[in-house]
This record gives sequence, structure tokens and C-alpha cells, in this order.
Amino acid sequence: MLSVIEAVKVRRSACISHLTVHGLVTGSQDRGMWEILNDFDVIAPDGMPVRLALNILYKAQLPDRVYGPEFTLRVCECAA
Repeated sequence: MLSVIEAVKVRRSACISHLTVHGLVTGSQDRGMWEILNDFDVIAPDGMPVRLALNILYKAQLPDRVYGPEFTLRVCECAA
């Protein structure tokens, strides 16, 4: 979330997405989608299967998913 606030402070746009399993699978199978996703500033795991897979496969140690509406509310609170 800090990178979002920092981008606002320096008036820089940021591309953020909360991806579910479908988005990640599509990105892994479609070269065009993979290139698009790699240009994003933040891709957060939205969904427990994504979180579990990242923890198991990459030992990411994510304690929870990142729920898009909750993320938005927290960013708004920080910006206020």
C-alpha cells in the first residue's frame, strides 16, 4: 500500500490489480497477457487459492489475501 501512497505524493500514476486464479493462469498461458501483467506496479493476490499457491510454491509467507475493496478503503484512509 505504501507504493500507492508514494506514487500519489509524487503525482505518478500506478497500475494496480488484484488478481484471482483465472488472471494468473491466463497470464501464464498467454504471452500478451503476461507482458501486460509484468508492466503493472502492483499485483496483489485476491483469493485464498492464489495466496495458498504462492505460499506453497514460492514460500511467500502471505498471511492473507488482498481484498480489492478493503485495499481501496485503506488507501483512502491513508490519503485522508
